[in-house]
Amino acid sequence: MKKLVLILCVIGLVQPGLAQTKKATVVAPVSKTAIAKPTDEVLFTFGTDTVYRSEFERIYSKNNTTKEKPDEKSIKEYLDLYINFKLKVKEAIRLGLDTLPSFKSELAGYRKQLAQPYLIDQKVSQQLVKEAYERMKYEINASHILIRLDENALPKDTIAAYKKIMDLRAKIMKGESFDSIAAKFSEDPSAVSNYGNLGWFTAFQMIYQFETGAYTTEPGKISMPVRTRFGYHLIKVIDRRPASGEIKVAHIGIRVPSSATSEQQMEIKSRVDAIYAKLKQGEKFEDLVKQYSEDERTAPQKGELNWFSGTNNSFPQEFKDAAFALKENGSFSAPVRTSFGWHIIKRIDKRGLQPMAELEETIKSKIARDSRQDQNKRAVIDRIKRENSFTEFKPAFDELLKRIDSTVLGSSWDSSKAGGLKKPLFGIGKQTFSQYDFTAYVYNYQTNLAGKVSVTAAIKGMYDNFVDSKVLEYEEAGLDARFEDFRNLMKEYHDGILLFDLTDKKVWSKAVSDTTGQLAYYEKTKNKYLYKERYQVETFTCADEKTAVAVQKMIKAGKTNDEIKAKLNAKNPLAVDIKINLSEAGENAAVDSFVTANKPGGDVKMIKFMNPEAGNSKVFSVIRKTIPPQPKELKEVKGLVTSEYQNQLEKDWLIELRAKYPVQVNEITVSRLFK
Repeated sequence: MKKLVLILCVIGLVQPGLAQTKKATVVAPVSKTAIAKPTDEVLFTFGTDTVYRSEFERIYSKNNTTKEKPDEKSIKEYLDLYINFKLKVKEAIRLGLDTLPSFKSELAGYRKQLAQPYLIDQKVSQQLVKEAYERMKYEINASHILIRLDENALPKDTIAAYKKIMDLRAKIMKGESFDSIAAKFSEDPSAVSNYGNLGWFTAFQMIYQFETGAYTTEPGKISMPVRTRFGYHLIKVIDRRPASGEIKVAHIGIRVPSSATSEQQMEIKSRVDAIYAKLKQGEKFEDLVKQYSEDERTAPQKGELNWFSGTNNSFPQEFKDAAFALKENGSFSAPVRTSFGWHIIKRIDKRGLQPMAELEETIKSKIARDSRQDQNKRAVIDRIKRENSFTEFKPAFDELLKRIDSTVLGSSWDSSKAGGLKKPLFGIGKQTFSQYDFTAYVYNYQTNLAGKVSVTAAIKGMYDNFVDSKVLEYEEAGLDARFEDFRNLMKEYHDGILLFDLTDKKVWSKAVSDTTGQLAYYEKTKNKYLYKERYQVETFTCADEKTAVAVQKMIKAGKTNDEIKAKLNAKNPLAVDIKINLSEAGENAAVDSFVTANKPGGDVKMIKFMNPEAGNSKVFSVIRKTIPPQPKELKEVKGLVTSEYQNQLEKDWLIELRAKYPVQVNEITVSRLFK
C-alpha cells in the first residue's frame, strides 16, 4: 500500500513527503468515450521525444485540486516538474525496467483494478443499490431451518436435500411447531438452543439469497426452500419493523464473574443500585463512570461506545433494547443485566437511516464484496458476448468431455489423455479458444470433488468459468483502444511505477544504504547542523542539608565531582548523587534564566546555586562549563542528513539526465497554455 501511495504521488508530481495526504484508491473514470483531438502543439522535446500541449494540460488539470485557473508561476513550476518526470521515465525505459517480469506483474495487477469500473453494468448496479437501500429501511426478525448441501452436490444429493426440507415444510404447514421442527431437524447446530432464531437483521447481514428470501416473505409466513452455498433453508419471518437507525451511548459497566455465588451477585446488584441512586440524585454520569465503571476500554472515554444499530450482533439484545428505549439525549436507563454484567446506559445521540445520496458509495462498496455482485458480472458477460459475436462449438466440447474421466474429481487427471484435440471450443471477436486451451485450464484448476459432483457437472462448471474469464479478459484487453481515459490512466501508472522503481534505486534507497556517500555529504555540510551554545548542568542530590552545605563548600573550593563523591560517600554511599546533562540554549527555561542572570559577558561563572525543587535545599544544580556552538555528530542528525543527501542525489541525477536528453521548451506554446 505504501508503494501505491507513492506511485499516485509521482503520477501527480507531488513530493513523496506529501504522500500521506493522498488517498491510495483507484478512482473510477469520469468518461468512457473516446475523444478525437484537434491538431496539437509541441510543448517541449527531450532527446528524440516530444510532449504536446494537450498532454500537459490534461495532467495539470487532473492534479489541480484548487480548480482555479493556473497563473504563469504555477505553470512554470509544474512544467519543470513534468520535464523531470519525463526524463526519469525515459531513462527507466532505456535501462529496460519496463521489460522486467516484476514490473509487468505489478502493472497487470493495477490494470485489473483500473479495469473494474469498465466491467460494471451501470443499470444493474443502480438496481442493486436501490434494492439494498430499500431493504435497509426495514429490519427483519426471522428463524430458519437448514438442510446442509454442498455447492457442487450431485443431482441425487440435491434432490434428496430438497425432498427433506419440503417434507419438513409440509409438517409445519399442517400445524407442527416451527420451533420444535428446527430444534429437532435443522442442521444449524445453534438451532438446538435458539430454535433457529437469527434475531433482527437488515441488508448485507445475511448471504444475499437468504436476505432475498427473508425480505420477500411476509411476517408470519414460511418461505419456500431457499438455496444458498450452505444448503436449503426454510425461513419463517417473525416480524418486520422500520429501521431502528443508529444510537450512540455511554455506559457504566459492572462485571459479574461467572463464578460469583448468589450472595456475591446480590452484593454486586446492591452496588449497581447505589450507583443508580447517585445518578438519580443528580451526580454527573461522567464522574460516576470514572469512579465506578469496570469497563477498562470505555471508562477513559467517559464510558462512550461507538455508534451501533439495532441489528448489530456485537451487543447483547438486552443492552440494545434498553438503549433504543431511551427517548431523549441525556436520559439514562435503570440497571440492565446482560451476559457481560450490569450496565447503566446513557443516551448521547440517535440518528435515522442516512439519505441514499450519502450512502450510495458505501452500498456500492458492500455490493462489490457481496454475492449479489454476481448479477452485475453476469449482465456484463452477456453484453460482451452479444456485442462481440460470441460463438460456441458444442460438438467439440462433447468430444473433449469423452476424454476426461473420474480422476479429475480427485484432482489427478492427466491432460495427455486429451492429447491431439485442438478444435475450436468457442470464439469471441477475432479470438478463438481451442480444446487444447481448455485442457490446460482443467489440468491446472482441477480440485478434489470426489463424491460431491459428477464428471460432467464438474467439467461444465469449469468450462463456464473458463468462458467467463476469457470473455472478461477480451473486454479488458480492448479498453485501451476504446476509452481514452483508461489509456491515459494506464500510461500514468506505467510511468509512475517506472519512476518509483528507478528513483528508489538512484535516490531513496541509495541515500539510505550509501554510508560512505552520507559521511562525505555530512563532512561537507556539517556546519549546517550546529548545536547552539550548550551548558553542562550538574545536579546534586544530597542525603541531608548538612551534606548539601558540605558539597557546596567543596565546589567553591574547586573540588572535582570525583573528589566530592570519594570523600562524602566513603561512609554512606548514598550521601550524594551527581547527574550531569547538557542543556542547549533555548531548551530549558530555568537554565536559560540562570545563565542570563549569571553570565555578564563571558563564560558562565558559578555565582550561585540553581535549585530545581523550590524549598528543597538538599537538591541543587550548578553550571561550571559552557560548550560553544559545534556540529552535531552524524548519528544525531542521520535522518536529516539522509533526506538532504537524497535531494542532492536527485539534483545531480537531473543534471546528468538533462545533459543526456537535451530539453527544448517551446515558449510560444507555454504562453498559450490554458488559454
